[in-house]
Amino acid sequence: MEEHNGMPSLPRPDARPPEGLWPELIINGVERIHNHVISPDGRRVAFYRDHNGQSDRFTIELDASGAPNWPSRLTFERAHVNWWEDEPPAWTPDSHFIIYGAYDDDVSNFYVVPADGGQPRQLTELRYDASEPAVSPDGRLVAFSTYKDGASQIAIVLFEGGWVTGLTYGADECGSPAWMPDGSRIIYQASPQHQIKQTDVYAVSPQGGAPVRLTPGDGAQYWAPSTSPDGSLIAMLCNRSGYDEVWLMAADGSRLTQLTHIGQDVEDFAWAADGKRIVIVGGEQGNDPLCLLILMTVEQRG
Repeated sequence: MEEHNGMPSLPRPDARPPEGLWPELIINGVERIHNHVISPDGRRVAFYRDHNGQSDRFTIELDASGAPNWPSRLTFERAHVNWWEDEPPAWTPDSHFIIYGAYDDDVSNFYVVPADGGQPRQLTELRYDASEPAVSPDGRLVAFSTYKDGASQIAIVLFEGGWVTGLTYGADECGSPAWMPDGSRIIYQASPQHQIKQTDVYAVSPQGGAPVRLTPGDGAQYWAPSTSPDGSLIAMLCNRSGYDEVWLMAADGSRLTQLTHIGQDVEDFAWAADGKRIVIVGGEQGNDPLCLLILMTVEQRG
């Protein structure tokens, strides 16, 4: 018998593990490749490999001819992180460096490693986890989220290292920073710390100043903002229709429009390089991801 909130649940009919149980949850040492990210120049893929209680970073060259390539190891003895809790690294725009998080004394800080191999350099030294790195278009700054005064906040640090500068303050939980293509603003999501589920998208200058709310603050959740390649549009997920679907708005927050009407939750999405299409992955109301890939022409540019 198990208990949940003090109420007994029904007994299990048997003690066998369910079919399809992932073996790495119960067996130590099972290898897994996860959190792969393609470099901006399209030549390499960075990924983590779980092996012998570690989660180290590798890269592998992409060969259009299909010839096999051997992966190159970039880190050694990076502490193991469960794949569902780990996060992808961030490439610099020139594809020369990779920024990743690694735990040291129970705190995850950022490290920079050359994509061609070399000694990693520690970028942050904070009391709380640094996560969600996003490199500015000119490669000079790294925006990220960390904790300050009991809430997740957006901060920046020079790529070369130095003092961390906070851009947001207060009780709202802030995260998912992303740069506008011209580097003028950082967009992010923020949620009040109370029981009402509400999330909005904001923009803040990397030089500091008061953030500007871009979404209407109507009690719905707007999250995972992502700018189009030309910076004219911002796509995001929103649950205002009853499902988590993709919505679009202009870079100044105007012309907010629901883009998808598929009647199911969208798990993830990404802009195509031409800025005219969005690739989405759908899921069926909380069941296993449907892995439905849809290419859509963006008609809301007018």
